[in-house]
Order: sequence, then C-alpha cells, then structure tokens
Amino acid sequence: MIFNAILESNPVTPVRLNPDTPLKLEEIIAKAVEKDRDVRYQHASDIRSDLKRLKRDTETGKSVAKAVPTLHWSRRTLVITATLCIFGVALVGAAVVYVGNRSHASINSVAVLPFSNASGDPNAEYLSDGITEGIIDRLSGLPNLKVISRTSAFRYKQRDIDPQKVARELGVEALVTGRVVQRGNDLMVSAELVDAREDKQLWGEQYNQKFAGVVSVQQEIATAISGNLRMRLTTEQQTRLSKASATNSEAYQLYLKGRYFTNQATPDAIKKSIEYFQQAIQKEPSNAEAYAALADSYSSLSGGWLYSSSAELLPKAKAAAMKSLELDDSLAEANAALAYALFFDWNWKIAEREFKRAIELNPNSALSHERYAEFSQTRGRFAESIAESERAQDLDPLSPEIFAQRGYVYLVARRYDEAISQFQKALELYSNASAIRAELAWAYAMKVASEG
Repeated sequence: MIFNAILESNPVTPVRLNPDTPLKLEEIIAKAVEKDRDVRYQHASDIRSDLKRLKRDTETGKSVAKAVPTLHWSRRTLVITATLCIFGVALVGAAVVYVGNRSHASINSVAVLPFSNASGDPNAEYLSDGITEGIIDRLSGLPNLKVISRTSAFRYKQRDIDPQKVARELGVEALVTGRVVQRGNDLMVSAELVDAREDKQLWGEQYNQKFAGVVSVQQEIATAISGNLRMRLTTEQQTRLSKASATNSEAYQLYLKGRYFTNQATPDAIKKSIEYFQQAIQKEPSNAEAYAALADSYSSLSGGWLYSSSAELLPKAKAAAMKSLELDDSLAEANAALAYALFFDWNWKIAEREFKRAIELNPNSALSHERYAEFSQTRGRFAESIAESERAQDLDPLSPEIFAQRGYVYLVARRYDEAISQFQKALELYSNASAIRAELAWAYAMKVASEG
C-alpha cells in the first residue's frame, strides 16, 4: 500500500504544509519525488547544488518567488532538507526496484536458443549444441517453469533473431542465448538471459576455463538463470540442478557427440550415436545419462525405424535403461527410455508406470508427453492421449512430429476436421514428410466416407 501510494498518488504540496515555503524549494522537492525517473534527480549532488543555489539567492535577496524576508538558511536546515529530498529519491527508487523485481518474478516460461559455435570449426558444433541441450535439460526439471524443448528451440539455429518475435512464436516470456569458443583445451562460454517482453537483459556472464570444466559451466548457467528468475527451490531441486552429469571430460565429450548424432534422426546417425554412447560408458561406467541415451537409441532403431528386429535390440534397450536407473533412480530420461522400450515390447502395465514416473520427474519433457500420448492412443484412451499431445505441443510448438502425432489421435478418434488441421500444420513445418501426406490423405478419405 505504501509503495502504491509512492508510485501512483500525488504527494501533498509543501506549500500546503507551510504557506511560507519558497516556490523554488517547492520545485526542488517536487523534482526529488517525481515519479518519472528520467525527470527525477539522478544524483544527490544535483540536489545539493540546487539547495546551495537557493540558499545563496535567498540570502543575497535575489528574486525568489514567495521568499520570506526573515528566512534564514542555516547549515542544519540545509542538511535536513537535503536529507529529506534524498530520502524521497531513495524511497521512490526502492519502490521502482521492488515493483521491477516483482515483474521479473512473474516470468514463468523460457526458451534456451542454440548457442552459436564461434570457434570457426564446424567439428565443434556438437559442443555448442551439447551445452545448449544440457542447460535445457537442467532447467526442464525446475518447478513451475515452462521450458521449450530442443526441437522447437533449434529451429532458430544460425538465424538472426528478433527476441520479441521469437518469444511470441514459442509462447515464452524470456530467452537464453549464448556463444561458445573452443581453442585447443581452452573454453569460453558466454550467456545472457533476456526478458523478451521488454527486450531487456536480466543477466549475462562469461565463463573462461579449461575444456574439462564444460559440465560445471552448464551447472553455473542453469543455476544463475533460476536465481535471476527468482525461483524458490527445495534442497532436492537445488541438488538436481547442480548435479554433475559426468566427471570424466573425455566421456562427456563422447556423450555429447552421441547426442549430436541422435538428433539427426536418421538410422545411420542413430547407429553412430550408439557407438559414441558405448565409448562414453567405457570411459566412465557410472555415467547414468549415457546409459539412458543408449537405451533410447536402441529403442528408436527397433521400434521407430524398424532397422533391426525387436528381438535383437529391445533386450539391449531395457538392459541399458535399467542400468541407468540402477545408477540414478531420479533420472527422468532413464524412466522415459525404459518406458519406451517396454511400450514396444507391449508390456503395458510397467510401461505406463515408467511413463508417469518420467513425467513426474520432468514435466517439461515434450518427448515423454508425446510418447505417453502415443501409448494412451494405442490403449484406446483418446481423451487422455489428446491432453498429453496438447501438453507436448505447448512445450514443443514447432515440432512437426508432435503435430502429426496429435493429428493421428484425432484421426483414430474420428475427429477428421481436427486431424486434417493438425496434419496440414505439420506439413507447413516439414513439407517433405511423405508419411504425413499419406495420413492427411487418409483423413480426407475418412471424412468423405463418413459424410457419404
């Protein structure tokens, strides 16, 4: 209420409190408590100068409107008046800062855009991508924070961006951007957090260290972002945010290369990712994240790409996922990987349990929501499947796969117009997807048949 009065209400004029107040003094006081910070005094020295000038002009009889003949400006009076004016400036400033801080606290959605590879070496692309993904992964586990998934965020890779336009397209209030430079064993990572609503930087930092410190850089950036978003974290959440994903820098480098090839989403690239994950595990057998990623790659080849028989790859996927959980039972990616493997193995009951656990641990995982939507659809639970696909789409709004998944749910639920709309949006994002075109044609055919 006090801050509201300071910021919104007009103060009582000094002349009403003391009719003998000089007009010039009234002007000084008004400027000290002015609500527009560009008009208000910027420095205490400016107030002191104006007060000294007023004192001099009053004592020498110069024209001071409404001056009192017997007015005497003692040093004590000057100090008191200056103090009151400075206090007014400080109080208004404090109120502005307080309200500003409250507006920052209202930020509850963020997108981490791909950090640029400024090393001049295309072979270092995996590093800038990996650091970006690491920050996304860490922020995704925070409560009450919507974090855009990798697929949508990486559509802005190597593009000049307008922060406010990108934020509108992704449905977020804040953006994280950065750049990575690697020179031999030296690593420089810079990052900044921007309130996209005002195009205003909230935080920025540069980290210079050896390559072996790449994991700690991700931790520090994610922790700094959560702090500047003024998030209240439990001890468990703080531990999860700062937890080291790897202790061996060579193993982590191999893991990042594996992730890089996984994201290329072709059978050959996924086979290559498996090689890198296996090498990472050899270097660091306790790396739970590498086991989880390995399990997911096996499942993708088995169920997603039909590269090899399920009998060959699914047991490997389940074994790797279970080893990951043995090493870290709080790793959402491990639960998600096990759920996906069990889904292809038609182990419905345990698969559903693992899907739910993965979403509980990381509610910002668009991939988990998308896969659980697919699972629910196969079980004939269309309303639940649609709700999960909507959540996935909110977290990954530019993913053609999620639009297509949602379209397929509408199709089997016989909601043909909505299915057609989703397939069309998917094709706007990925026009060369023949499978999506086939599903769109199917939706049109079913719509005509239902109306015939």
